[in-house]
Amino acid sequence: MKNNFIMKCMACLVMLLLAGSMHAATYPKYPVQSLTDGQTYVLANLARPTGYMCRTDWDNALRIQDKNTFLGQYGVKITAHYDAEKALWYFTTSQEEHAAVEADPENGIEAKDAYTSYKYLGIPAGTNNIRAEQDFGQIPYFEVTPGDAEGFYRLKIAEGHQHTASIGVCMHLNAGGEYPIAGEPTNGWYPDFYGGVELEEDGSEKVIYDEENELYYRVMADSTSCNWAFVLVDDIDRYNDMGAAWKEVADFAKSSYCTDGSDYEAGFLLTLAEAEKLLADGDLEAARATIAAKKALYMQLEAAYNLQEETNTLDGAIEAAVEAFNEKAVVADVEAACEVLKKACRDYEMGLGYITSMGANMSFEDLSSQGGNATSGVAGAPTGWNVYVNGKQVVTADEVRAAGITAWHGINADCAGYKDGNNGFGLWNSVVPEYELSQTISGLENGTYTISCGLMVGANGAGSRRTTQRVFGNQNSTLFASAYDYAEDIFQREYKTYAELDEPVTDTELMQVSVRAYVYDGTLTFGVRTNGDVAAALREGNNGAGGDGWFKVDHFTIYKEGFDANDQKDLFDYLSTSLEKVAAKPMNAEFAETLTAVDDSDMDKGIAQILSILDEAEAEAAAYADLKKAIDEAYERLEICEENGYKGVTAFENAINDVNDNYSNGVYKATEISSIKSLLDEAYQTCLHSGVEEGADVSDLIVNRSFEDLRNQIDPNSGGIDNVPYGWTLKINGVEVSTPDEIRAQGVNAWCAVNQGDNINVEENGVVYNHQYTDGTHVWGIWNASIPQIELSQKLTGLDPGTYVLTADVMARNTDWSGHNLTTQRIFAQDVICLYGMESDYIPECFEGTSSDDIYKAYSLYTEGLSLDPDEGYEFYNMADHDASVNDILLRTLELHFGVDESGEATIGFRTDNLDGWTGEARTEQAAGWFKLDNFTLYFESSKVPENIAVGIKAPVIAGQRAAKGVFDLSGRKYDKAQKGVFIVNGKKVVK
Repeated sequence: MKNNFIMKCMACLVMLLLAGSMHAATYPKYPVQSLTDGQTYVLANLARPTGYMCRTDWDNALRIQDKNTFLGQYGVKITAHYDAEKALWYFTTSQEEHAAVEADPENGIEAKDAYTSYKYLGIPAGTNNIRAEQDFGQIPYFEVTPGDAEGFYRLKIAEGHQHTASIGVCMHLNAGGEYPIAGEPTNGWYPDFYGGVELEEDGSEKVIYDEENELYYRVMADSTSCNWAFVLVDDIDRYNDMGAAWKEVADFAKSSYCTDGSDYEAGFLLTLAEAEKLLADGDLEAARATIAAKKALYMQLEAAYNLQEETNTLDGAIEAAVEAFNEKAVVADVEAACEVLKKACRDYEMGLGYITSMGANMSFEDLSSQGGNATSGVAGAPTGWNVYVNGKQVVTADEVRAAGITAWHGINADCAGYKDGNNGFGLWNSVVPEYELSQTISGLENGTYTISCGLMVGANGAGSRRTTQRVFGNQNSTLFASAYDYAEDIFQREYKTYAELDEPVTDTELMQVSVRAYVYDGTLTFGVRTNGDVAAALREGNNGAGGDGWFKVDHFTIYKEGFDANDQKDLFDYLSTSLEKVAAKPMNAEFAETLTAVDDSDMDKGIAQILSILDEAEAEAAAYADLKKAIDEAYERLEICEENGYKGVTAFENAINDVNDNYSNGVYKATEISSIKSLLDEAYQTCLHSGVEEGADVSDLIVNRSFEDLRNQIDPNSGGIDNVPYGWTLKINGVEVSTPDEIRAQGVNAWCAVNQGDNINVEENGVVYNHQYTDGTHVWGIWNASIPQIELSQKLTGLDPGTYVLTADVMARNTDWSGHNLTTQRIFAQDVICLYGMESDYIPECFEGTSSDDIYKAYSLYTEGLSLDPDEGYEFYNMADHDASVNDILLRTLELHFGVDESGEATIGFRTDNLDGWTGEARTEQAAGWFKLDNFTLYFESSKVPENIAVGIKAPVIAGQRAAKGVFDLSGRKYDKAQKGVFIVNGKKVVK
């Protein structure tokens, strides 16, 4: 076969390449198992030793992910099987037992014996990606041979495999090290080996000629990723630690720190040998520390050479450091040499006025906080720096994500322009919160210092992304653009100047921005601040692609200018004026009297004094502003209550007036505002309950009924995971959750948030819809590859006894690429539910795994003429025929009747899971059970309490409910007679 010839040639080339590599790190001995028939393993790759085979969370393709992802939801385990007759291996990823099926000729169902179906690891015909969870129609065989390191194997596509074009090709990784592939060497995917394609000296691709088929084939440059380990799950931790340590050693061996014939070669080889010895002995941390110490000394040497430029001031210190580099491998000795050279550099800089070396990681070349790796995901605070999100310090990657930054936050090399070294730091998020990256230097002389850096503020095809990106030092800041590009009176605590730069269309270009910062107390805090406030940048709307306020930054430098009286006075005067403006705002009257002018005889002390006063003054003013907002909202609510003729209007109005009078007279202290706002809320609720009469719409008793109150949302239009909406309680698998981290911990990590739904273009019954929300501008919902048990609920109290009608708008049934998603989506109140589907879509058993409170059932979904007596515990919602052309993307109204007894309490909400209503079994389609939700309403129908739907009354589910007569398809459209396929005939599913 042609492929066997190709693979033999490529193997020879690889061996030559490895033999010619002077500084190739040896492979360690991993805690891997030998391949055993019938054993179950996790697959790992030598080229990415801390990654394991997982499924993607969007289409179940195979992907190499980190250990935590594997141990979470998406890990793929394989069981090895040896076919002795063929002397080949195959690997199953799952199996499913199918029960026998009895024949039902009346409904077109044929008898089937019980059987077991298997899914395999393999590559479908016509593709390049290895897949799991595939039934290939025939077993996909692999030839398994020893790999390049002990315990590793090559998995070659074998004869008989369905993907004939890839026979003879080894399973390997794509260029990014993410996806297992086995594309044939003639197609465009084949060069995507980890390491790329081997090149000739003239830069052209190296190829092998296949005389038999008269074709040229590309040659892989690096076959490392063809090596796979079969790891037992219990060994993942040990494997991961060893792999991470060896990767650092291997990267050091391939790095450009030290090249053949350089002044550093001896030290490089000494350190490499020491690290490999420690690694072989199992001392992983010591091996990594040895590499890290030598790399740090090398970088300090490079900094020293760059620092002294034409002079020879540092020659002696550099010579001593080079000697230590080449002769020492003990970590403590190398670190001591690095500190000596660093001090010499610092002293030299200080003598010139440059104090950059007093800062930490000023050009973001230290990746230790990211495990030594660049990132396009979310990392914690970079080494040496502090990060604050919405005023709260965050350190770890999990804390950053919990604060709402879920897209990118970290160091990588994707920047250009005014930079230093290879890397830069940055932040991108759909919505950027209040954000600060900073560090503090102490022990400085008071005076002026210039902080400079490269800052990227770039537009894209959707327009500007400039908001308030700025460089700051203490109370001084420089905004990216010009003064006329920003709203007045922003950042009253910052004395602002402007870089007067135009915003280019870029994702990479850093432009120099500097700020003159005045130090008044011996300390300098400096860095970058931003937020997503487009109004502050005088922009009319958000960037359609998101990312308003994002930035990249690199190459911080600090220069001591000396004392400048003008800089001191400018800052003092500015802060004095800021204090006067704050003092003029509404606040507690007694406190306002304490805000007197600050003596300017010692301006440095005066600046510190103003700042300490400003903190408390701003807190007082902010509390009063918050109260004023609550008072205004209360008066707006009062108008609605008056229009509805509620009995409690007078008492509500008196409560508001009392609070407003005390606000105007400055009676309240800032610490009292929260309780005063609660009093207003209680008065409003009392007024609302006074309007509960028969026939009244009492929807306002539901807090945040249409998800328009965004106070809990980190991102008000999130496509990811966000806090639970204000006023609601969310349970996942019975566990109450509130924050993104708590939600992810229950396995929901795709979408669980408030947003505006999809932009759509749908015409139904002559009405054109261009959005999904039905009330206000927002919806709430959950999408996940696998939907667990979900309950969103709210407890209502103080209700009058009687019968109520609850409605909500739900999108549940979606037949797009993610599959048919109808499961048990339903609204509920007390023990009554209304299901999204029609009666024939469900059997009682499908609710055995759901809440035991689901006793009484109502149905909806595009059915005609259905009605049952509510007193019997059932209510069918009538709806016109469904137009399938809208692809089920509109939200549909579900309705139920329920009773409230003398307790005056009722719990309402929404539930779903992934159970098939027809079989009671978990659905395998992706996202089965997902939904969008909007516009809860509540109507007081009658003061009569129906006995069998009152709280605490339990009744069995009644079988044989009445259903619509006639023939319907699954979209609810009526037919004269059943066609081929699945139809609903007189309320029963029929397959023809």
